[in-house]
Amino acid sequence: MNDNYEALIDFVTLLQQERKSPSGELFGQNGEYLIPLRNQLASAEDDENELAEIILDWAEGYPEIEARLNDTDWIQVRCDMLEAGKEPPPKDPTADRDRVSNKMMVAEIDKTRESTQSQSS
Repeated sequence: MNDNYEALIDFVTLLQQERKSPSGELFGQNGEYLIPLRNQLASAEDDENELAEIILDWAEGYPEIEARLNDTDWIQVRCDMLEAGKEPPPKDPTADRDRVSNKMMVAEIDKTRESTQSQSS
């Protein structure tokens, strides 16, 4: 497995974790840190190398996110997800390009954050 593929799957796993996190502030309040990433991904090709490079470059601007991506044993996290009956990210990123490119997941997190904020107001 190449590093770019792993970076994509790791990021999707991080998004899944954060989406279900009670605090959910890793990506900023209401996911505002994801907005520049979403904009970059919108114009990106569906190429795992380009997508991974965009994500990793973006993460460099957010030390807490970069540290979480680099310091977490994502293989173990995905194993734990399976044991808990949760579905990990797809094994083949080309099987679901929208999900791998994170365009839909980023938008989903934004909507969830907005919905949560409006419900708590």
